[in-house]
Amino acid sequence: MTVIGGGSTYTPDLIAGFIARAASLPLTELWRRWIEALCARDLSRLDELAEEIFDQDSVVHSPMFPDVGRGPDGAKALARQVVADFSHVDITTEDFFGEDDKTVVRITLRSTSAATGKTVSFPALTINRWVGDKIAEGWELYGPPEEQA
Repeated sequence: MTVIGGGSTYTPDLIAGFIARAASLPLTELWRRWIEALCARDLSRLDELAEEIFDQDSVVHSPMFPDVGRGPDGAKALARQVVADFSHVDITTEDFFGEDDKTVVRITLRSTSAATGKTVSFPALTINRWVGDKIAEGWELYGPPEEQA
């Protein structure tokens, strides 16, 4: 875990919030299972996880996948689009942290385009707002892609 501004007065409350959330909501585990299934291109597992992880009215704001819909069906559509667009996906979780009802995940995504065969790597940031152990809303931001040899 990385905390920026670790000497500030809010740090004890922030750390206490991490500890309390980790005990009650296995958010890192939910995220890990979603990413593993996505990288494995396991659509049946992704369908199961979408029902488990995404709130019925959830919405994901993504410039890469702008019109996937809402709720678990929207998450399933996003997963299907990723599998269709990329013949290979590898995601490394660099940081995962949160406070109150939000988590932030910084990843490095490496993917091979199914259409061109080109492999690219780029950073991404996902911010999720949770209601209990379900994602209610998510925002995805992507850095510039770097073509890989």
